[in-house]
Amino acid sequence: MPTNLVKNYGKGGLAAEGAFTDRDVATQAKVCLLGQTVIASISLLVGGIGVMNIMYVSAQKASRLDPIEALRYE
Repeated sequence: MPTNLVKNYGKGGLAAEGAFTDRDVATQAKVCLLGQTVIASISLLVGGIGVMNIMYVSAQKASRLDPIEALRYE
């Protein structure tokens, strides 16, 4: 049996030095999920601003046309 397992036996378990515990893995998973959520939120925000900008420009362009040209524009 490796000596580091024997040394750590009385200190809360058989975890080898450098090995991840369940708590470490759960924390890493939460941090990863939080990071993905932040990236997705920023992407949706930027995409929404882009769509609003396109709609705004289209409405501005359509309102500048006279009624006959507006019918042709659509």
